[in-house]
Amino acid sequence: MSEKTQFTPFPVSGTAIDQISTVGGTVRIDVEQGGCCGWTWAFSRREPASSDEIFGCPGAVLL
Repeated sequence: MSEKTQFTPFPVSGTAIDQISTVGGTVRIDVEQGGCCGWTWAFSRREPASSDEIFGCPGAVLL
C-alpha cells in the first residue's frame, strides 16, 4: 500500500510563474525533514518523469 498526499488547489502568482520560467520552466516540489515543525518544502529544477503529476501551465510547471 502506498500513501499519497492530496494537495488542494493553490494560487501561483505571476511573479512565481516568471521565476519558474527563468529557471527553465519546471520546478519539482518535495517535502523533506527539517524546518521548525519537522517538515519543509524543497524546490529543485528537474525535468518531468513519467510518474510525475504536473500542475501549472506550459512554460511554468510544478511537479
